[in-house]
Amino acid sequence: MSLSNDGGHTLKYTFPVSSTGDYEGVAAPGTYTAAYRAPDTPPDKVVDSFDGVKVILGQDVLQDFDMSRKAYVDKLPAEQQKQLEELKKHNAEAMKANDVIKSLNADLRVVTQDIKDADAARAHSRSGSWRNGFQD
Repeated sequence: MSLSNDGGHTLKYTFPVSSTGDYEGVAAPGTYTAAYRAPDTPPDKVVDSFDGVKVILGQDVLQDFDMSRKAYVDKLPAEQQKQLEELKKHNAEAMKANDVIKSLNADLRVVTQDIKDADAARAHSRSGSWRNGFQD
């Protein structure tokens, strides 16, 4: 993640981004463009940016480069937007299927426990003491 005074063309401050997407660093007070470049992004391109980021002495500034937010998606080419919508649709279908599977697994656990309980009860009822050929 970088801060720029000229819309992302020249990087004034650069902060490493962790594998979890976290970043931190120190910059002089001012108004910047916050620009994100992936490791393989060409030097003249940015993946995402925020204009008008105000850095104020003694205050933390967070810019959330959430690549699913509407402002980001709206900037994608039409074909990528279409692919993203299809992916979201398939993901929603998969989530529905997962919910059905979770419900079935819960039901199966209940039935399995009921069978174990019934087997234990039958075994207990058969294990009475025997005397003279009769069960007590």
